[in-house]
Amino acid sequence: MTALQQLQAKGYNTGTLVDALGCITKESLACHAKIGADGATVAVTLKWGGELTAAGVDEAEALGWCFRGKTFPGEDIDELHATLRHDVKIYASKEPRCQQTAAAFSKGLLHLDSPLPPIIAALVRTDEFQQKASSYVKDKDKDPALLRTTTPWEELETLAGPCVSESLRAFETPGPALHTLLGHLERMQQALQEGEGGGPLHKGETYALLLERYREMLAELGPKDDLRFDKVQNVLDHLQYDNRH
Repeated sequence: MTALQQLQAKGYNTGTLVDALGCITKESLACHAKIGADGATVAVTLKWGGELTAAGVDEAEALGWCFRGKTFPGEDIDELHATLRHDVKIYASKEPRCQQTAAAFSKGLLHLDSPLPPIIAALVRTDEFQQKASSYVKDKDKDPALLRTTTPWEELETLAGPCVSESLRAFETPGPALHTLLGHLERMQQALQEGEGGGPLHKGETYALLLERYREMLAELGPKDDLRFDKVQNVLDHLQYDNRH
C-alpha cells in the first residue's frame, strides 16, 4: 500500500493541495516539495513517505546495466570479485527509498532476477553499518602489533584471528617472509623486463604498463629495512589478477 493509499484509508481527503498538506502535517510525515512556475500556472510536486516510483526502479536498474557495460566490458563480475581487484559494495542511507534505489542498481549491475527486498537484505548496507565497520577497521589498523614485522604469528592471530598459512609458519615473524616476497617480486620484475616485447597481454595491456604496476607495488612495500606488512594485500590483488589473466 502506498503512502497516499494509507492516508486515504485513514479517511483523509487528498483531493486538493491544501487537503494533502493538511493530512501530511497531521500525520507528521516528512514532505519534500518541488515548485515550478509557467506564466500563470504553478505546478507543485509533493513527495513523502520514502517511496520509490516504478520509473525510479527502472532508471536505477538501467544505470546498473550501463555501469557494468562501461566499467567491466567483456568481464565477469564474479571473476573480478574473486580476484579481490574489484570489490562490490552498495551503501545507502536508512531511508527506504535510498535502499530501494541501491537494490535496483545492484539488480542491474549483477544481472539479478530476484525482487528488491531480498537484494536489500543481502547486498545493501546502511551508512551506520559503513561507519561502524570503517571505525572498527581503522582502529584495528592502528594497533602497533599488527604493523610490526617482528610480531610473532601467534600474537598476530590473537589480534586478528586465524590468518597464517602453513607456508608462512616456516618464518618466525612477518619480517623474513616479507623479504622473501620482495626477492620474488624483484626477480619477477627483472623477468618482465627481459621478456618485454613478447606475446600479447590480457585485454591489450602493454609490458610498460605491467612493469609500472609492479614498480608502484614495490614502492608501496617500502625500503628493505622498513617493509610495510599492511601493503601485502595490495600485492596479493595484483598477483591473483595477473595469475588469472
